[in-house]
Amino acid sequence: MEVTVPAGTGGGGGGGGGILTGTAVVTAGPDAGGGAPSPIATNCTDSCGYIGWGTGSGTGANGRVLRVTFSEPRDVVPSVVVSPANTDTPPLDMYVGATDVDVNGFYIRSKSNPGNGASAGVYAVSYVCL
Repeated sequence: MEVTVPAGTGGGGGGGGGILTGTAVVTAGPDAGGGAPSPIATNCTDSCGYIGWGTGSGTGANGRVLRVTFSEPRDVVPSVVVSPANTDTPPLDMYVGATDVDVNGFYIRSKSNPGNGASAGVYAVSYVCL
């Protein structure tokens, strides 16, 4: 059997498909609250990862609590799926809206207000980019 891999896929940034293994940069989003702790990024690549996160002060509903920036811009805008990764996160209804993703990365939002002053790792989410 012969397998052909289209150009721009595989182990680096820029591809439109395939598994991209570049290291993504994860930061607290603008709505994580003032003084939010730095997220704990575990095995975060341009394709998937696990993020433990917390909040500062002044959080709100439908806020952009996390930012994932790809190591290199992609050729096309990916679809992003997020999933709660611990028991404290499901009530927050985490999601990535259509306007929250572009070729450079994406924001993860919390539909419900996560509250103020949660330590890094209190909440956790996994993501996959398709």
